[in-house]
Amino acid sequence: PTDDIRLRLMHGVADQDHSPVGFVDVGCFETARSKVMKYFGNILRFLRAPYVKYLYSLYCHMAFLILFSYLILCDFFPLYDIDVATCGLSNDPGNTENTTKTHLSNKNGTELKATIPYGLQKHDQPAIQEYILLIWVSTLLCEELRQFFSGEAQSVRNKISAYFGVFWNQLDVVAILLFYVGFALRLLPSAECFCAARIALSVDLTLWFMRTLNIFAAIKRLGPKLVMIGEM
Repeated sequence: PTDDIRLRLMHGVADQDHSPVGFVDVGCFETARSKVMKYFGNILRFLRAPYVKYLYSLYCHMAFLILFSYLILCDFFPLYDIDVATCGLSNDPGNTENTTKTHLSNKNGTELKATIPYGLQKHDQPAIQEYILLIWVSTLLCEELRQFFSGEAQSVRNKISAYFGVFWNQLDVVAILLFYVGFALRLLPSAECFCAARIALSVDLTLWFMRTLNIFAAIKRLGPKLVMIGEM
């Protein structure tokens, strides 16, 4: 074989191989794909960061408080006709602010003008904000159930003891139950139930505002002060 190679080199004959050569595609497509995967991977790591999760929780809780406050102050009406003096409201003719004029029919069929304070006008159905809050509180209830069943205790008794041993869990349970009680009372065809529902939801809103202290406890400047206040 060496003699053949020498003869080819002497006569200038090149050893040519005409077999097809395979190429591996590692060009623009793979480069773009790797960059896209890296970009979305960075976004996913950013969304899973503890600080970002804390901000999500804070902003969602603030939106919940704003929506709940708007409902209680501006858009909470009965679903039936109730007496003007039911909820301890004074029927002072000199105070005409926040009142609306409506027409009520008496037994003889004649129309009488009556002044009904704002907030006691009959509406056909609950506001859309109430349904949103109902779904929202239901998701919070699911989260509390997840925390309860994911506890490290083995027996149910120990789970209950460990769960209710935390003050904020107690506050969450009371706030959630009070919301359901208020929502159920406002659906009953009774003026007293509507007034009780408004009181229950107002107290419930106060509890949700108190729940904000636990969120602010993670802040560097407020956290130690809140702990000291709690220990006093």
